[in-house]
Amino acid sequence: MEPLTKKHQLNIEPEFLCDELKSDVKLIDGQTWVSNVFVELPIILNERTQLNSICNQSFLKKKSIIENNMKLKNYESVLNFLDSHKKFQFFNKYVNEIHRNVSDKRYYKLLKDVITSNQTDKNYKEDILSLIRLGNNPRLMMNKNDAIFFSNLQDKFKIWRGVQIYHHDMKNIQDFNGIHWSLSRDKASWFAKRFENNKNSVLFEVEINKYDVFAFLNERNEQEIVIDNFEVKNLNYKII
Repeated sequence: MEPLTKKHQLNIEPEFLCDELKSDVKLIDGQTWVSNVFVELPIILNERTQLNSICNQSFLKKKSIIENNMKLKNYESVLNFLDSHKKFQFFNKYVNEIHRNVSDKRYYKLLKDVITSNQTDKNYKEDILSLIRLGNNPRLMMNKNDAIFFSNLQDKFKIWRGVQIYHHDMKNIQDFNGIHWSLSRDKASWFAKRFENNKNSVLFEVEINKYDVFAFLNERNEQEIVIDNFEVKNLNYKII
């Protein structure tokens, strides 16, 4: 098997964009890009350019590596190879194949990598929930220590979620309810304030039932609680 690496030897002779990528062309901030599971790179349409060549070669190389590992059911290597913001896109595209070929325990271990890499869940909430429900036991995402900690939690407890929201989006604040929460108010406040910008730092707070929790994940020391955000009632928030 060819080893996974992000360093590729690229042919930089000018090329037209390959036909396979034309359906993935997008305009981003006035620049033409190709964006799909494999690559996210700037290009120039209808011209022979080195940008196009780099995009073509990167795509073909990454596609070959990923497809070879998919044939071997080496899904962990695929996820390790992908950039964090591409993991969800990949997993969501191939989830039926992956789920068919792995145990529930392995499925949820893979899914944990995906959802903890995808903290910006506003646009994918329903898709993420579908992935979580596809298996039979979401709490398999928890390691032994997290499972022990979770078992000792009360039947009801408070959780917090920190987000940054533009002022004009505050009227749709319920849209920013998501699956990622924390048992730590301080950690949620950090997420609300972590970037300096012109957005409002918003802290959500809610009391939930333990049985509504999918998993408790603390490998990154964030005391993360993964929940079905559609089950959240009486949501409170304040700007901090």
